[in-house]
Amino acid sequence: MPEILADPPTALYIVLILAAVVPLALAFFVVAPAKDKKSPSRTRYFVVSGVALLLLLILIICRLVAPESDQKQILRKMREMSEGVVERNLNKTFQHVSTSFRYGSTGREELRRQGESALQRGDVTAISIWEVVLEPITDGKNATVNFKFRVRGSVDNGVGWRGKGYFVKDPDGQWRLQRFEVFNVTGDTNPISVPGL
Repeated sequence: MPEILADPPTALYIVLILAAVVPLALAFFVVAPAKDKKSPSRTRYFVVSGVALLLLLILIICRLVAPESDQKQILRKMREMSEGVVERNLNKTFQHVSTSFRYGSTGREELRRQGESALQRGDVTAISIWEVVLEPITDGKNATVNFKFRVRGSVDNGVGWRGKGYFVKDPDGQWRLQRFEVFNVTGDTNPISVPGL
């Protein structure tokens, strides 16, 4: 299903609602009922309104029955990874990390061990993310997400960092984090290294 139907923008809903309401308002409050053949008829306003309402209904049905879009899935998984840290539930976090994950020489299992240690020591108690921007997915297999984040706990720098997550569509059709980069929040374009990884 096309992305516009699976995840329609709010503006599309607004346009369709206006296309349905404005002609109805014109028909009832502006245009008088036709008394002769030369007077404009309300019928055309009702037809335009009816078509707009039908399109709006189709859009809503598509939205309800459409599978989760790639964009929504990736954003949901980022949110769930963050929630997993707060809940101290690394199963919730790492179900969204690909088995092909690499950060330098660190693989998925080593990252998980480091995460468990950091949670136990209190180095990390939460990871909050904001300003999440997903770049357009062009090949259907790889996606890049830019975001800002802050690690809460004893390693909190008080400001946060910028991150870039690289997601891959695994063989089971699910998007998972394959690698990431961390940058200073100041806008520096050179990635920084994460201590311990």
